Amino acid sequence: MLFAKQTMKNNRLFVLGFVFPALPKWMGFVFCALFFLSMGQALGSPAQAETLRKPVQQTLRNNALNTTTLRPGQEKYTLGKEIEILEDPGGTLSFEQVRQSWGAFRKSKVDIPNFSFSSSAFWLHFKLRNPMIQEQLMLLEVGHPNIDSIRFYQPRLDGGWKEVPAGRRLPFSAREYKHRNFVFALHLQPGVTRDYYLRVESSAAYYVPLYLLSERAFAQKDHEAQLGFGFYYGLIFVMIFYNLVLWLSVRDRNYLYYVLTLFFLHLLFQATNNGLAYEYLWPNWVWWSNHCLGTFLALSIFFTLTFSQSFLQIRDHVPILNRLLNLLKGLALLLAVLNLAPDHTFLSWLSVFWGSKIAIVATLGIWFSGAFAWLRGNPTARYFMIAWSSLVLGALVTAFTAYGLLPTSFWTTYALQIGTGIEVVLLSMALGDRLRVDQRKILEAQTSRLQQEQMAKQAQERMVERLKKLDRIKDEFIANISHELRTPLNGIIGISESMLDGATGAMSQEQKYNLSLVISSGRRLFHLVNDLIDFSQLKHKEIQLHLRPVWLREVVEVVLKLSKPLIGQKDLVLINAIPENVPPVMADEDRLQQILHNLIGNAIKFTSSGQVEVSAHTTRDFLEITVSDTGPGIPEVWHERIFESFEQADGSAVREFSGSGLGLAITRQLVELHGGRIRVESSPGKGAHFRFLLPLALEIKPAERKAPQVRLFPSTGELEESREIARQTRPLAELPPEEEAPFRILIVDDEPVNLQVLVNMLALQRYSVTKANNGQEALDALQKQTYDLILLDVMMPKMSGYEVCEAIRRQYPANALPIVFLTAKNQVADVVQGFDTGANDYLTKPVSKNELLARIKTHIHLSKINLSYARFVPDEFLKFLGHESILDVRLGDQSQQEMTVMFSDIRSFTTLSEQLSPKANFDFLNDYLSRISPIIRVNEGFIDKYIGDGIMALFPQDPQQALDAAVEMLHEVTLFNLERKQENQPAIQIGIGLHTGLLMLGTIGEDQRMEGTVISDAVNTAARLEGLTKLYGTPLIISEQTRQKLSQPEKYTHRYLGRVRVKGKVESISIYEVFEDGLVEDFPARFKTLEIFEAAVAAYLERDMEKARDGFHATIAQNPRDTAARYYLERSERFLAQGLPEDVSPVFV
Repeated sequence: MLFAKQTMKNNRLFVLGFVFPALPKWMGFVFCALFFLSMGQALGSPAQAETLRKPVQQTLRNNALNTTTLRPGQEKYTLGKEIEILEDPGGTLSFEQVRQSWGAFRKSKVDIPNFSFSSSAFWLHFKLRNPMIQEQLMLLEVGHPNIDSIRFYQPRLDGGWKEVPAGRRLPFSAREYKHRNFVFALHLQPGVTRDYYLRVESSAAYYVPLYLLSERAFAQKDHEAQLGFGFYYGLIFVMIFYNLVLWLSVRDRNYLYYVLTLFFLHLLFQATNNGLAYEYLWPNWVWWSNHCLGTFLALSIFFTLTFSQSFLQIRDHVPILNRLLNLLKGLALLLAVLNLAPDHTFLSWLSVFWGSKIAIVATLGIWFSGAFAWLRGNPTARYFMIAWSSLVLGALVTAFTAYGLLPTSFWTTYALQIGTGIEVVLLSMALGDRLRVDQRKILEAQTSRLQQEQMAKQAQERMVERLKKLDRIKDEFIANISHELRTPLNGIIGISESMLDGATGAMSQEQKYNLSLVISSGRRLFHLVNDLIDFSQLKHKEIQLHLRPVWLREVVEVVLKLSKPLIGQKDLVLINAIPENVPPVMADEDRLQQILHNLIGNAIKFTSSGQVEVSAHTTRDFLEITVSDTGPGIPEVWHERIFESFEQADGSAVREFSGSGLGLAITRQLVELHGGRIRVESSPGKGAHFRFLLPLALEIKPAERKAPQVRLFPSTGELEESREIARQTRPLAELPPEEEAPFRILIVDDEPVNLQVLVNMLALQRYSVTKANNGQEALDALQKQTYDLILLDVMMPKMSGYEVCEAIRRQYPANALPIVFLTAKNQVADVVQGFDTGANDYLTKPVSKNELLARIKTHIHLSKINLSYARFVPDEFLKFLGHESILDVRLGDQSQQEMTVMFSDIRSFTTLSEQLSPKANFDFLNDYLSRISPIIRVNEGFIDKYIGDGIMALFPQDPQQALDAAVEMLHEVTLFNLERKQENQPAIQIGIGLHTGLLMLGTIGEDQRMEGTVISDAVNTAARLEGLTKLYGTPLIISEQTRQKLSQPEKYTHRYLGRVRVKGKVESISIYEVFEDGLVEDFPARFKTLEIFEAAVAAYLERDMEKARDGFHATIAQNPRDTAARYYLERSERFLAQGLPEDVSPVFV
């Protein structure tokens, strides 16, 4: 026998070595095991029916049936081992016959009965008992969605039986519970044991997991399953989309085949296998529900084989295996057709019988194809092998479970989904690896060809790079020198203007004339500098447009008005022929003004007499603007050249008229940047017509028409702009004496010339000016003095203006101390960074004197208004609402914060006020509040409101700050009383209550009248604690909530006063008095009796009134002025005499 076994083993190894000589031994063993196992199942022997019933018989025993008893707290029961099973080979038994066949049932010994491929019907019988006193609703779930027919029999209350049909031969809408599995409701009466029967029958392999669950357990189980399905199908959809996009991009058919494999195998087949397709895709198509599973399986086999052949290039590497795979593909297509045959026919039986067997053979064939491809040097096959091995394992486990060869469990039930999930990801990686390999081959082929081309281009590229570098250096030089010219220009123009205004004394007319020439020359140079900067920015595409609807007629009106000084003595008329109803254009208003200034300025410059007219009309989605003149005209050969950089019509014109030749070049680029185009129509002696297009702003109503912003780019109209601003601005020196105010301005610049220019400008306006040469000097100056406005340069040594601004903003908000940047940096990014750091305004040098003065005056005025508002609405209140200015506050704004609330009140103020006149009352209150209020602010609190003689303050940070403020306030009152004593005025006493809790800050009222307020129980509690100070004879009481959050609880002496309860509230709060030497006159005695008093309070709260009375007596004996002890003593004696109430805590209103 031993020899025979060894001989058989050698023969098997010989066969493996002969058939698969290239495979390692471990692959041979795997193939041998899988091959014979699958073929053994594929062969239909005469004993097939008996073999199919064997798994059923193995699960049955003759033991008596157990009754499943419901238990409190248990919500899920697995009924597999609690049922007995009767096989009905012909499916002919009626329900009554089954009920009489007690001895024919056999008890199940497995959790999930597996009936495999069986033509028999099976009856399942189980008993349920409800020992509880209430009816229980339970759900019976049959956890397999692909059972053809199910009939569930449950007893009725009248003794009869209710039959509930189910199965995939019925439409989904016929199910009692709309679920992918079959679910039945069981109403279990209290104290009753019931029998239940289930008849199942199916043409395919199936098993019957039976679960009894409560509604909540069922919902939780279903939720977990849905999460798993969501993850799995989400992954499949992502992979389908990902590979479909790749196929559309690279047109590699491997991706198309893989997408089809994913679609049929991993999407449709899996969705049908787990019942989701019946629920969501074809719920009421019964015929298709009974045929789709086999059809999808067959198509999945076909496309999977097709993908494997193409991806692994089986036809080139293993032709014989390729023919075998083609045969399997033909069988798969035949199987797909057979699955559509009518039920209970030979063709239908054939499709069911051979479906899983062909799937097993195809799976093994694909696996060995990958192995051959890997062994023959296909580098992409390694991913394929690992991926397909996971699918093979999952598929084989699922198939063998269907035949009953493996036990049914979570892992065997969902083995195919787990394996396919891994396979999907790995095959996508395999496709990516395949694509990388192909691309690498292509790149290697191209590299050798490109090397020669690259060598030929290198010399040319080096030359081009050198030219680009020289061009870049030139542009950077122009940009940098243009920026650097701004500083000296600012000094020249600024000092000249201040001298012209009389900053250095009176001047003769000739001197004024010469200075005006200096200013004019400086401005011309400034215009040239701006043209160079714009030219550089346009070339490097650094200009960003801020597009919005712009009404052209108003903009043209402003530009023509500001261009009038250019006419001089010429007989020339400027005409605005833009119709009033012309629609707006979508443009950057500043750049549109620049375009018009350049075109109108050129027209005025080259036209000696006649007119310059601006007109416009619409053309489709554009507005065509025309600037016409009656000048000498332009020859046609120059129509394009004049739009190039540094070009003018001819040499004589250059000598007759000044200019850089950049204006029209910049104009064309700006027009094109807007999406339009510009051209010129002209001939010698007939004038010129410059026409350009701008896009219309659609859906803008006339009611939205806005006046143009008066911010002009440097142009010949700047002198007129200065005159306009001067006429509208009244310097402080001209104000009447009653309006004068000594405003202080801090100017920060590292250039002495710039500082002197600003000093000259501001001194004439009676501003008090302080100079700082760098950022640190500015910060030091702010520590010594307050200022109304700061003029700040950006480019300074050691500390930039941005850093200085950020440092100032950490102490002063923008509405309290305006900061205006005054710098030569004019890039958009510079302006944005300036405002991001907290600037109020941003001006570029050289700035118009009158514009600067007007902006200074406006910012100081707005700052003073904001500071005035802050007296009524604290800045802290606005910050908690998320606003920086009171202008942003809206009705209904609110925020919730934890804060400490302070309530302070003058005791017996009514009596005191009756003795004073109204004026004396207000003088007294203002004197008192002016002493107390700063203490609150110093300790990081803010006053929410004054309530007559009372103060309500909020401390948003540490409650310790609130306590420190309260103690300092009491000390300040002591000093205040000393002063009043000297004036023969009566002393005052105040009480303070502190409580910490959540507050709601917000605005209430209506649109025309609103105010900020705080709503919370914490506010009421703090007010009540202040009211208790007189009752307990102490100036300061805090709550337990405040005491627990003190950062320095040991800083002051405090004494436990017990618990009190607000009337209308159930819960009481613990309170403490805080006392220090100087706050209470009997401090030594209170401190000495502290432990005795607190022990008496504890006894009082524990309802031991005799012990409490003795303790309070001892306290009073040592400190007769202890009001709190007397209060508690009186309550203790009353309770001893009258009896204890339910709650001994004092109640305050």
